[in-house]
Amino acid sequence: MENKTISRIHSIDAWRFIAMFFVVAIHLPFLETKGQIVITFGKTAVPFFIMASGYFCFRKDDNDFTKRLFRQINKFIWISIISTLFYFIVNSVIIYKCNFTKFIAETFTRSSVKSWILVNESPLAGHLWFLGSMIYAMTIVVIFVKLKIFKYVSLASPLFSLVYILMAYSGKFSFIYCRNSIFCTMPYFMVGCVFRKYENRIKKVPSFILFVFLLILSSTAIAEFFHYKSTGVVFISTEFLVYVIFALLIKYPDFAKNTPVEFLGRRDTLFTYIVHFSICYYFWFRYDSLSNTERNLAPVIVFVLSYCLSEVFLVGGLGVCPRVFKNCPCDSLGKKKKGPNN
Repeated sequence: MENKTISRIHSIDAWRFIAMFFVVAIHLPFLETKGQIVITFGKTAVPFFIMASGYFCFRKDDNDFTKRLFRQINKFIWISIISTLFYFIVNSVIIYKCNFTKFIAETFTRSSVKSWILVNESPLAGHLWFLGSMIYAMTIVVIFVKLKIFKYVSLASPLFSLVYILMAYSGKFSFIYCRNSIFCTMPYFMVGCVFRKYENRIKKVPSFILFVFLLILSSTAIAEFFHYKSTGVVFISTEFLVYVIFALLIKYPDFAKNTPVEFLGRRDTLFTYIVHFSICYYFWFRYDSLSNTERNLAPVIVFVLSYCLSEVFLVGGLGVCPRVFKNCPCDSLGKKKKGPNN
């Protein structure tokens, strides 16, 4: 009788933890230049999460791939519904002090609802754009698979990223409309699929080359920050730096294996992403009264509290919710048969 185990990429699970810290440090930055540099590299965080979803979801068999995509879409729909209800309560109670008439009137305006529908910009919490954008992107990928053109379109996915960059730099489009559109999420999801399909070739790329690109793109990313003196623009370097990071994670799959970082990254990242915004509220409301030391500690405090809340939530159990909020439904390479000689 054969035993079955789950085959994982330990390095990707560990990097989820690091990327989640980047996300927190973007929404509640450290002070001065060091905070802006953290944000610069933090720009790779959400693209990494999207690529990881595509990487673990992809299957060469179209039927299997489609089934996994539908499972992903279904799960993200549930996550979106639960997250929306959570922030509906948080905003109405904490921000509007249960003044529901004012809350509804100021939150759900015609403009905000339009942005919510078209580009997933939730009027309740800005970071929830990621959930809706993933649903949009995966739905389009399903169409590509059904039309038997996915393998061709996916190879051209970096071109979609270039379109996103050009849209952002043209000045004719709102950054939110550029970032939240399919030109950002869909390409990274497809790039993750391409990395999975050609991972054996990627593993053969000499480490020296990958580290050279890592150094070059990291340096140019910092150069872009000092050039623009702002992190509020799209950095070309970081858009492609995440490719190199992901390639290194694939090449070194045992990085941080069996460490707390790997465990927490595998287990808690998704719920931490959802809930951290609500913990940020406390610091945002009191920010002007905080000392510089408190402001510098704020990202770390929010990060730790968010993870603690995740553990309480997932360990304590709240019915279906823990199963929904555990990391990506396709967060492993699937079942790997293990015989006596394996």
